[in-house]
Amino acid sequence: MWKKAVRWALRASGLEEFVFHSVFIEREVIQAVIDFAKNAHPNEFSAYLQGKVSNKVLHVTGIVYEHYHANESQAVISADLPLLHEVIGTVHSHPSFNNLPSSVDKRGLFTMGLVNLIICRPYTFNRVVAYNTNGRPMDFTIVEKVKAP
Repeated sequence: MWKKAVRWALRASGLEEFVFHSVFIEREVIQAVIDFAKNAHPNEFSAYLQGKVSNKVLHVTGIVYEHYHANESQAVISADLPLLHEVIGTVHSHPSFNNLPSSVDKRGLFTMGLVNLIICRPYTFNRVVAYNTNGRPMDFTIVEKVKAP
């Protein structure tokens, strides 16, 4: 009974579109993250993730690049763009060998969106970790291209 009530409340509030059980990230997105991180090194880089939830799957389909200020310990986005409905999270690099979220990450970037990626050196596919808004790791699948729902 309570599951029906929760589903009804999510639909009624418009939050149903944010409920998902799987995360698919396009390979091109991860490759762009790798390229941005390598180019920004030894500084951090930061950007927004673009995508949407469809059929309880969060599809990450692009990066919304915004100018940012960075050094070796942090990157701050100059949020001049209005946050669009398609922005579903953030991505940033750690120029160290540690891809765990810092307390600053958890208080700042992780409060924006549904999924947050961190990449660290040596900036490869297996050095990307996804986290939820609480800073807990999330599983994700890299796909060639997200099929239109």
